Amino acid sequence: MIALFPTARVLKWLDTTRCAHVHNRFDAVCNLVNDDDEMVSLVAPEIGCGPFSVVLAESVAAEWHTNTPVTITDRTIHIGRTTITIDNTAIWNAKPDWPRLRTLNFAALPQPHHFSAEFDQKLTKLLASITANDPRPISMSTAWLAGRGAGLTPTGDDVLMGVLFALHVWRSDSALTQQIADVAAPRTTAVSANFLQAAAAGEAVAAWHDLVSAETNTKPAAVERILAVGATSGADAWSGFVQACTMFSQHTFETT
Repeated sequence: MIALFPTARVLKWLDTTRCAHVHNRFDAVCNLVNDDDEMVSLVAPEIGCGPFSVVLAESVAAEWHTNTPVTITDRTIHIGRTTITIDNTAIWNAKPDWPRLRTLNFAALPQPHHFSAEFDQKLTKLLASITANDPRPISMSTAWLAGRGAGLTPTGDDVLMGVLFALHVWRSDSALTQQIADVAAPRTTAVSANFLQAAAAGEAVAAWHDLVSAETNTKPAAVERILAVGATSGADAWSGFVQACTMFSQHTFETT
């Protein structure tokens, strides 16, 4: 079987991993995790590209199940009775050109949904602490949000992902995005921790790339694709992104 569009993150995983296992499997996604809890996702074509995904030419095999052992040799994945060859002739760049979204007109786009009063209070505190460049309350608010909610990527993590994306739009500060990811990752699921670490590096799934590259008149449709990600993951990330961008756009950040 051939897998297409690996990222640099995926290729590094293949070069440094010899043994892994199936962490979880769904109809169109199979997540592999190595001993360091670093993940690669084997995804069906309808899922598309992502920070640690490779797109299969065929569907996810029914024989793959949780804890199925995986071995890697020469950038080839051996899982169950299947051998997956990674075609690295077209490496996918997982980081879009985020600053292009500084002129985004949120009023013309689908609106974010609301959270509980306590959740909104913690998110507002996080955003205010970021604009004040105050590390301790940034870490405290992040710790409260991390892992909050149910699912493989809890609501609090999805919101943090939106905040991280907004930081890449408005502030060039890898130390801050990494601080947020490092606080959140140990407090949540392995899948969510991988998404947060990728978001800290500015890496996003294809739906966010669509938003960045879309013409003005097609941006609402791009947002709808973000909202369709997961049960509520895309909507939660969009809400965090909108609130963060709204606040960050009113401040001038020093770039590093």
